[in-house]
Amino acid sequence: GTSLRGLLRRSAPRRWALGELLATSAWAGTLVYSGALMTDGYGMTTTATGVALAAVAVAYLLGNQRAGGGAPDRARSTTIATSVVGAAAVALTWAFTPAVAVTLVVFAISGAMVATRTVTATVYGFSVAGDLGREVAAARAVTTQLGYLIGSLAGGAAFALGGFPALAVAFGGLLLASTLPYTSFRFGRRPVVAMAAAAGTPETAVEHPPTMPTRYVPLRRG
Repeated sequence: GTSLRGLLRRSAPRRWALGELLATSAWAGTLVYSGALMTDGYGMTTTATGVALAAVAVAYLLGNQRAGGGAPDRARSTTIATSVVGAAAVALTWAFTPAVAVTLVVFAISGAMVATRTVTATVYGFSVAGDLGREVAAARAVTTQLGYLIGSLAGGAAFALGGFPALAVAFGGLLLASTLPYTSFRFGRRPVVAMAAAAGTPETAVEHPPTMPTRYVPLRRG
């Protein structure tokens, strides 16, 4: 009974899904080509590369665990912040390579940031989807699979055009672009005004209680 079409018909969940597709493409592409950075860029053996990437995976898991204890009402702001920091870290992973230790530290930071944003973005996805919770889970799976395809294709094209520095632009740019759908939530939400019929007598007030005009106003904390 899950329908992605039903989810994508709604404006807010559709923007959320787009942001997640961009972010997943950036991180998936980084993972796909990170081995080449270690072996071709630094001349590391495949064994040493495996150990190095395992260390980055630990940083990713720590970021994932830390995000699990975050406040749900701050999911949107946390997602935007970690996306921006993660985009800078991803770009530096490819563009700033003075030593392998420096690259691994920056790579680990990017992993922790992406892991945190993945959790908080999922929380926010559930909040904007309302009753379509199963569709959010399905959309997460779809954006992950498509992200590996898009990230691999974008990375291959960038690497062919400009080598590792071009990957910094491609993957850092994709992760930074993932914030745009999130920033549009605040400006795209229209206030909803509701008024009830005013009652003229005590008898009609029982059937139609008088109400003041009410307005939905998005506050700073959501």
